[in-house]
Amino acid sequence: VMLRKDDEKEKYIIGGSSTKNMVSTFDTERARDWQLFSHRLFHSFFESKITATKYHEPPVLNFYEGLATYYENISMKSLPESIKNRLNIFPDKKMADLFERYTYMRFKNSLTLSLAPLSEIQILSSPAKIEFLHYTQAPLLVKHLEDLAAEKTGKEDNIIRYIVDHKEDNTVTPDKLANKLLDKNGVDFIARYMSKDELLPLWNLSSIGEENKEVIQRLNIFEYDMYTWFYQENSLYIYDVLDTDKLLKLSHEADKEGLHFADTKTEASVKTMSPTVYNLLKEYMLRAKVCSVDVKANHAREDLLSNKSNVDKWNAFKNNFN
Repeated sequence: VMLRKDDEKEKYIIGGSSTKNMVSTFDTERARDWQLFSHRLFHSFFESKITATKYHEPPVLNFYEGLATYYENISMKSLPESIKNRLNIFPDKKMADLFERYTYMRFKNSLTLSLAPLSEIQILSSPAKIEFLHYTQAPLLVKHLEDLAAEKTGKEDNIIRYIVDHKEDNTVTPDKLANKLLDKNGVDFIARYMSKDELLPLWNLSSIGEENKEVIQRLNIFEYDMYTWFYQENSLYIYDVLDTDKLLKLSHEADKEGLHFADTKTEASVKTMSPTVYNLLKEYMLRAKVCSVDVKANHAREDLLSNKSNVDKWNAFKNNFN
């Protein structure tokens, strides 16, 4: 293991791992470095146990990366309490942050980011979609499957135990694994969350109690991350900088006008999970109406955010709204 910090340039060195070696830049005062360190250790552990190449190829690859991201967060519980408290790096909190951005982006960019994991090969031409599937959606899928399996077995780490215990079985795939772990409920799980793109119902992961600015700060970081990926594919994909200005009032106006980003039950779940996410999505629906853009149409985001006429129209509406 090599740990190196570049104090002079303050830049990361891309890390990697194999069965015997791992290279990584590391700063013990950065929460993200602890997570990335754990992510690479998981890959090193996995490669030392499993030799099957299918985990490096779609449609199994997203599940493998989902496992690594799941454990990069879950493993944080093993850190000393002093580090967890100082860096605010708790497993439940980190998984909640993942679900927060997943839910927000899924409803905001529903046509673009409604992805079926078993159809991964169909989106290989879009690195941005792959990024979202691998490191946001897939770890939540793993968590949902792990939680359901734990309810049956009363044990932890059901997925990785099964994979390691059956490492010589080349027929093991994520869908077959789900069938084994969930028995009769496996078919339904596969149909809804693997073969199709139904929203993962991890509503117990909540950001309630946090200030709007904290949630928006996280989502702005993710908006920027997604922008850096999508802009390479589509120059009209604009970085949408979120803010709290008149947010609650605009959300209430959207409610008054009967504007919805999902069905009533799902919207209520989103509001309970994160009032800020709920309000941001409501504001987005209102923006679409003001600009006469159908949010279900292709390139709706581009029409709203990169069309100067629509940008001016929304800014004027927002500035004059009381």
